[in-house]
Amino acid sequence: MKRSYKTQKEVLKDLETIFLELRLAGANFFPSERKLSEMVGASRETLRRSLEILESKQFLIRGFKSRILSPKKKSGLNVVFLTQGIETITNPTWGRLWKRLSTMSENASFNLNIALLNKNTHETLFSELSRTTPDVIVFSDFNNDNMKKGLFELKGKTTLIAVDEHFKNECDYCVCLDNFAVGELAAETLIKAGYGKPVFIGCDMGKTYFPFIKRAEGFASKLEAKGIKVDDSTIRWIAAPRRTAFIRKLIYEVENIVIGHNDSMFFSSDEQIGFAYEILNEHHDIPNKYGLITTVGSEESLRHNPVITSISHCDENTALALIGLIEGISMKKEDLPRTTLIRPQILKGETIRENK
Repeated sequence: MKRSYKTQKEVLKDLETIFLELRLAGANFFPSERKLSEMVGASRETLRRSLEILESKQFLIRGFKSRILSPKKKSGLNVVFLTQGIETITNPTWGRLWKRLSTMSENASFNLNIALLNKNTHETLFSELSRTTPDVIVFSDFNNDNMKKGLFELKGKTTLIAVDEHFKNECDYCVCLDNFAVGELAAETLIKAGYGKPVFIGCDMGKTYFPFIKRAEGFASKLEAKGIKVDDSTIRWIAAPRRTAFIRKLIYEVENIVIGHNDSMFFSSDEQIGFAYEILNEHHDIPNKYGLITTVGSEESLRHNPVITSISHCDENTALALIGLIEGISMKKEDLPRTTLIRPQILKGETIRENK
């Protein structure tokens, strides 16, 4: 039976992926033709033509007995990570991502810098970005329309990559947490632990913030798939213009919940999670009789005593996907995914009982 081989286009795409993985790992040598043939399922002739293309693009250098990766050049794309802050990043979520991205990109070919945006400097900053025009801007979130307007005036002049799902339809690319999957994972974790009447609390920006909406949808979808009824008492939203007003509403809402028939709660993000825990713990035995899970945002869940079971933003996987995307843009790769959703992971705490 004649063996089926990949086309040259498919082989070239596979080789580019291998190149990126080796580049990010800090490797020097490309695999031998025999090994590559096994790895990508290519004929030797197609493989050699594809390798010659990579050599012509100066990704590889042919040595005496092997091919080596071209020396890293930090004269590639200029990339700016744009987020809110004054001297430090305001939101811990984006602070964690920046830390991962800046460390993991040391072996990448592009130049990475950070720009902090705030209400006093945003006009000057966007004017400077318009003048210098970086090749790529990776951006997080904005809390006013003027900041958003300033950024999207750069669209078409630079490549915009969002790391917040709220902006996935307004930019060139989006690499972000899969918030629907976050809701599914929260519901599945509670159900597996034997809780049968979970409730969702949507906090902070409430119904206007797309990631929280997706978390609520994923949570409801998983409950319904498991035969648990979902109604207005299952999905609850708290929105207030100021922190103190939000805390008052949160306390009121949670106190109403604890006298009901729910046995577990998914708190959409861990800002002010301590208030919710304190009220729940006064009325219920956590985790034996009541379960609590949240998503890591401000890191309050991780600092809390006891540690609250939470869902991670998967900063390392997000950073790795960003680096791969930016390297792909640099290499002018075809068929780059417009949206990359990162699967969430559970961070084990002490507020969910062992699975029944």
